[in-house]
Amino acid sequence: MLALAIALACGTLFLAAETNAAALSPRQAGWALTASPPAPDSVASWRPGEVKTTEIPSPSSSVTGIASSFRLGAYWVVDSAGGVFSYDGAAFHGSLPSRGIVPAAPIVGIAADPMSNGYWLVGADGGVYGFDAAFHGSLPSRGIVPAAPIVGIAADPMSNGYWLVGADGGVYGFDAAFHGSLPSRGIVPAAPIVGIAADPMSNGYWLVGADGGVYGFDAAFHGSSATTGGTVWHNPPGGADTVATAVGIVASISAYRIAYGSETSPLGQRAASYLSSRSGFITAAVYDAVTGQTFVINPSLAEFTASIVKVDILATALWQAQSAGRFLTPGEQALAVPMIEQSDNAAATGLWNLVGGANGVASFDSLVGMPATAPNLAWGLTSTTAADQTALLRTIAFPSHLLTNVSRSYELSLMENVTPSQAWGVSAGVGQGALVALKNGWLPLGSGGWQVNSIGIVDGLGRNYVIAVLTTGDPSMGYGIQSISALSSIAWQSLGNASG
Repeated sequence: MLALAIALACGTLFLAAETNAAALSPRQAGWALTASPPAPDSVASWRPGEVKTTEIPSPSSSVTGIASSFRLGAYWVVDSAGGVFSYDGAAFHGSLPSRGIVPAAPIVGIAADPMSNGYWLVGADGGVYGFDAAFHGSLPSRGIVPAAPIVGIAADPMSNGYWLVGADGGVYGFDAAFHGSLPSRGIVPAAPIVGIAADPMSNGYWLVGADGGVYGFDAAFHGSSATTGGTVWHNPPGGADTVATAVGIVASISAYRIAYGSETSPLGQRAASYLSSRSGFITAAVYDAVTGQTFVINPSLAEFTASIVKVDILATALWQAQSAGRFLTPGEQALAVPMIEQSDNAAATGLWNLVGGANGVASFDSLVGMPATAPNLAWGLTSTTAADQTALLRTIAFPSHLLTNVSRSYELSLMENVTPSQAWGVSAGVGQGALVALKNGWLPLGSGGWQVNSIGIVDGLGRNYVIAVLTTGDPSMGYGIQSISALSSIAWQSLGNASG
């Protein structure tokens, strides 16, 4: 059994603050939730009233969506296998398991048909399944491959058609009016979009991110739970192994509800228990691209970069070359390759000087959003945090406004081909067949022991994440590698459990 909590943003449970809508982005304007995040496998409703908790049977797969019935207060929840669960009087019209259907792609959303009060389910490929609900088309039926996986569906109350939404905020209409999308407005969401809901008052729609951030398109903003930008902080000892992540949004009587599923934290109790037995100081961060959550352990701890700063140096060089309308020169490439693949210090110094040293790297870092990173004139003594390093890695691993696909692919190719003797660290425990792009750093600190770091990108076998582990005060280089390897293995295993 799990608890389905309908929590309302008012009274003593949540502390809400009115904001100046004119000064904020769509996901910030209106009423902002500033209390503790929702519980896993719960539903939060943004309207005045009381808190309601209902015990429900556990779904066979993870919860992926929610839809309101046209019976007052009634709704359905759907899981990734297409199982449908009815609450508060919502009629059951069937499910994929009840019909013996295995979807071509995991089910990611559900929407009510305003004409029949049946419902549609949608898969990650854009396939639509109707249950007492008219079929208006799907992406596969039109031969369309979405730019990003489909994550939700919503009915248009005016036309009785529906919209599909992708993880990038792209919206696809099927007999439904288009009110805009994140790509059409040049907006990159802080966390992947996970759902869409129609506003019955304006006939526009809302999109919701995995961090609980809400974006309105001809639809009023009423609040969100994106209080930490999708970041979950953990400090040992402790840290929950399971955390909440938003999975869908649906209109309620006066605003909207957001449904929350659960995700296994890669830096929860297993990591905390391991670190409690280790000497030195360790900080780590993991960004899970599947859910948009960032997990950080010891977030305020800043440490020396040692040679992981070479990733930052190359990214800076690529950005500067782009700004000049070119790619790296043959001379710059002759420095970049050994700097990353062999961790050549002379090559690093050469490229560091070409980009303008500490000032040049700091300018790029400010655009990435690395507030705790301070480039040092001696580049190996640059100070940084694990969270800042994941921000840098995200700029390289995923499309962004800073680096072109050509630039990103170039840096990734070098990080994928580091010399085998330097391929330790965040590659530890990763399953065979997964892509690993990494860079390590190590530096003896005299009586202070060793600084040993590893940062990287892991993609494949159901995972897609970036990870940074920084350790200092290690009695030996091997000791630091051992600590990093253990955390890397825990992260790989935990995220695999989360993805099912």
